[in-house]
Amino acid sequence: MRDNPARPVFEDLPEGVAPVGYPVRLGNPDEILAAMEKRRVFLKIHWRTMPAEALAECPVTRRVSRTIITLPIYPHLRRQDMERIAAFLAGNARPVGRAED
Repeated sequence: MRDNPARPVFEDLPEGVAPVGYPVRLGNPDEILAAMEKRRVFLKIHWRTMPAEALAECPVTRRVSRTIITLPIYPHLRRQDMERIAAFLAGNARPVGRAED
């Protein structure tokens, strides 16, 4: 995904960490979620539900959370499905704007 506008949230993970999803930041997460659902690929929204206190005290955190989706990672996900998801993101995801960085 080097040329993909979707940027990984975590560039590197510690040894032994096995995530159940791969969070990426992009400029049009809601559009991507809806388009993927039409293709029967159901992505997760990362950090969308936050306590009211966090929303009030951490507006930057909320703004950043609105740019993150989580790509599926699970044992039975076929390589061709992963490639379809990556190709779709490469062709349809928009980069996060500077104001959201």
